[in-house]
Amino acid sequence: DKWEVRRCFKTVAMPNSLPCQYPFEDYSGEGLPPKILVLIADPRHAFIVWWQFITTSCARLNVSIPEFIEKVVFGEFKMFGNYFEHAKAWAQEAAQNPGSVRIADAGRLGSLDPKEVKAELEDIADFLDIPRERVADLVVATFRRPRDADLALKQDDCVMHEALNGGHLVEQTGLNLHLFEEAVNSASMEVHTLWINLLKTWIGSSSSQLAQLAEVSMRGVSSTLPAALTFPLKGEAAHESGRCRPCVFHLRGICRNTEEMCLYCHAPGHAKTKRASLKVRQRQKAKLQRGRSPSPSPQNLALPYGKPFHPSLVVFGV
Repeated sequence: DKWEVRRCFKTVAMPNSLPCQYPFEDYSGEGLPPKILVLIADPRHAFIVWWQFITTSCARLNVSIPEFIEKVVFGEFKMFGNYFEHAKAWAQEAAQNPGSVRIADAGRLGSLDPKEVKAELEDIADFLDIPRERVADLVVATFRRPRDADLALKQDDCVMHEALNGGHLVEQTGLNLHLFEEAVNSASMEVHTLWINLLKTWIGSSSSQLAQLAEVSMRGVSSTLPAALTFPLKGEAAHESGRCRPCVFHLRGICRNTEEMCLYCHAPGHAKTKRASLKVRQRQKAKLQRGRSPSPSPQNLALPYGKPFHPSLVVFGV
């Protein structure tokens, strides 16, 4: 009559169509009350994750990213309804029922920086009443690709292309943002306008989280990391192929992070590099700043950019 352990299920339902009694009644029994975790990301990241899903063996649709973006913003392709309205509905629920519903940033979970992933997971753990000590183990497991990962992934019908090719096991936010920006740069002015209008629905919402995500997205390519930093900078596969980035502080014995929490590679075999003098670094910094132009404010943007998949929704209960 009762579960011995916590269970979870995933859905893309709106609050008014959740397949269980909601809002939850006051819980006074043993164990922990049910909770809802809503995963929302920068819409650009969400679009690419959606595109990856429909072009894998799950759906096997043959469509390029630019074609996909155009079809979605024009309403020709619908999968789970309106992503933006879905996110706004759950953000409102989170504001009204903070003890039962929480919005989490799926983009941070797809970061290549272990510290950023750990910070987001700790917030999620606190909400779900999970000991924070378990977060560190999960972060290590996320960034340490198991030797049998390839065999396990090949048995899955829906798996990311990069994960199959030795890449990170979680959708990489930085890489997906670049893929979206490359695709949308070739889009028509009408597609750009529709994209901006969709983002404005978040900026005008009552949710500061959604507004911040939309404002970052409206900055376009200026909000993305350098392309070289969108691929794994450490890990066995990256190190053996020579694509890793050595931690210069670890080489000097002064890195403040452990091997697991550092963004860069601590594996043996890297040659110690000589750091540029202070004057050289200052000249380089001044040159870089002179070459930068200020990013336009979202209100003054007339053209940047579509309409993606749905925020993932996970319900935890006893």
